[in-house]
Amino acid sequence: FLRAHHALAQVLWALGERAVAVAMAREHLRWAPRDEQGVRYVLLQWLAELDDFDAIERVARARFLRKTEPVVREEVAVFALWAHAVRTAIH
Repeated sequence: FLRAHHALAQVLWALGERAVAVAMAREHLRWAPRDEQGVRYVLLQWLAELDDFDAIERVARARFLRKTEPVVREEVAVFALWAHAVRTAIH
C-alpha cells in the first residue's frame, strides 16, 4: 500500500498536482515514520522546487528530532541548514 501511495504522489507531482503530492508525502511520513522508502528526500526536493524553505526547515527539524539512525539525522540536518541559509540569503 505505501509503495502504491508514494507512486501515486509522484504521478500527481508529474501531472502538476503539486499541493496534493506534497500532502500525500507528508501523510506517508505520518503512516511510516521510519521512512524506509526515503519519502522524506522526495518531499524535501519537492518543497525546494516550490521554494517553500520554511516547510523544508519544519520537515527537516521534525525528522532530525526523531530518534533515527545517526546518518539519517545528519543528512536531514544538512537540509535544514541549507533551507535556513537560502531563506536568509533571500531576505
